[in-house]
Amino acid sequence: MSDDVVPDLNGLWSCAVIGKPRWWSKVVGGSVLTCLVGSWCLGFSVPVTILALAYKRYSKSAGLLLAATMYPYFLDVPVRPMAARFWLLAAHWFGGCSMSYEKREPNDLSVPHMQVYFPHGMFTLGLILNSGIRTAATQPDGQDWNHYVGTAGPQHPVPFIGLAVGMLVKAPIFGHIVAKWTGCIKSVSKGPMLNMMSRGESFGLTPGGFHEASLMEYGKER
Repeated sequence: MSDDVVPDLNGLWSCAVIGKPRWWSKVVGGSVLTCLVGSWCLGFSVPVTILALAYKRYSKSAGLLLAATMYPYFLDVPVRPMAARFWLLAAHWFGGCSMSYEKREPNDLSVPHMQVYFPHGMFTLGLILNSGIRTAATQPDGQDWNHYVGTAGPQHPVPFIGLAVGMLVKAPIFGHIVAKWTGCIKSVSKGPMLNMMSRGESFGLTPGGFHEASLMEYGKER
C-alpha cells in the first residue's frame, strides 16, 4: 500500500462557497442570469425605444424613460448591497462557486494582483461571482461577512474590481444596475486601467474580451 498523500495547504485561502445546491437552485440561478443578459441586451435598445415613443408622440413616456436612463450619467449612484446579493444568486445555476488563492498570506494586501481569465466567454461569471461583489454584498457594516466572503482572508478579496469594455460599463440599464450598484466593474480603457495600476489596486480582466470570444469555434483552436 502506498502512503497517504498529505497535501501542503500552506498559503492557500478560499472564499466562502455560495450557491450550494437547493431544490430551487436552477430556477433562481437561471432567472438571475436571464436578468443579467437582459439588462445588457435591453440597455442597447433603450435609445431606439425612446425615439420610437417620441415618433409616435408618446411624449410623456419618452421623457420619463429618457430621464430614468440619463440620471446615472450625471448623478452619483451609490453602491447597493441588495443588488450585489441579487446578482450573487446566479451562483445557484452552477451548483455553487468559490475561488482559491495560492501562496499568498491571507491578510497581505501589500502586493497588487492582476488576474486574467482564459479561456473565457462573453461573461466571465467565475471571475464576477468571486470578485469584490462579495464584499459589496456585506456593506456598509460587514453584515453576513462569513457567508459571502469567508472566515479568513483579506478585507477585499482579489480581484476587488473587474474590468470590462467601456461601452458595456456605460450602457443603459447594465451600467446602472450591475456596474454602478455593485461598484465592482470599471472600464478596461487605457486611462482608467493605468490609474488603477498607479494606485496599486488589484483587478481582474479577460484578455481579448468580447472580440476574442466572438471568434471562437467549438472544438477548434484559433
